[in-house]
Amino acid sequence: MHSLCIMHYKRDPGVSIGLSNRGRFVDKLAPLRKLYPVPVGFLFIVGFDTLLRVMDERYYRDQPRAIARLFQECQFRIAHRGDQREDSFEDFFRRKENREYRNRVSFFVLPEEVSFLSSSLVRRTIRQGKSATGLVSPKILRFIQETGLYQTRDQRSKGSNPL
Repeated sequence: MHSLCIMHYKRDPGVSIGLSNRGRFVDKLAPLRKLYPVPVGFLFIVGFDTLLRVMDERYYRDQPRAIARLFQECQFRIAHRGDQREDSFEDFFRRKENREYRNRVSFFVLPEEVSFLSSSLVRRTIRQGKSATGLVSPKILRFIQETGLYQTRDQRSKGSNPL
């Protein structure tokens, strides 16, 4: 079953933050569109590493069709990860197969003190039984703790909570 949870950003009621149990962004579109009909647009803010996975043909039966649909419905803002800087981003969109989507994607540089942060780091930290304090906001930590998000089955069954 597809699950989608929408939270409104408290500082701006026109902005929502969604959580989904679907890995592919194209699979998030139908439930989002049910909640937010046109003319509402969707903007995903992700790391460059995620964009590379979004565009990877291994994850699709019909990658060109899925990607075309995805970029018809939404835009992406891409943050660098590690040494993946804007020149890597521009090189990626110079490739013939990616050029047509360049106008739906923009790049931004994160401050150095947070550029190492990622959901993968948070998941790995929690699964290793370590504290995620300082990696996400206290409100997000509470949500993760209350839901058991990212914990292994063994951690959940033992009631262990390193947060």
